[in-house]
Amino acid sequence: MVIEAWHFGYEALPKEANIQHRNRSDDWICNKCGRDWHSHVFVPTLEGEHIMCHEDYLIKGVLGEFYPCKPEAFAKTYEEVKE
Repeated sequence: MVIEAWHFGYEALPKEANIQHRNRSDDWICNKCGRDWHSHVFVPTLEGEHIMCHEDYLIKGVLGEFYPCKPEAFAKTYEEVKE
């Protein structure tokens, strides 16, 4: 199956995904990637809102839904298709 995916921080994310940037006033550091708040976005998914870290992939599902995927899982699951 061919999917559409975007690499956060390297490619513009699609507007239709309704990605949200939020400002925080605290010194929050992500326990998954070690980066501060400004390197993250919120992704609305079918299961609720998820935080997406810089360098994660945004995947468009078969129903038109979007969800984040960690680079390690993406590399083990998908391969690039050249047109």
